[in-house]
Amino acid sequence: MTSMLFVGVISFPIFYFVKEWLLKQKKVINEERRRVIKEIRMKQQEEYDEMLRREREKSSS
Repeated sequence: MTSMLFVGVISFPIFYFVKEWLLKQKKVINEERRRVIKEIRMKQQEEYDEMLRREREKSSS
């Protein structure tokens, strides 16, 4: 019984810190994903704006 208690006391902090570390990694990954998606959207918007500008230049000339 004492050995089980000892294992529980030792393993609980390890599991807790591993869980916290994994949650932090997940948060970092999600932030990185959001940043990349934002960059892609900005690039697509720039390309679309450029295309519209070219169309306007064509139609005006």
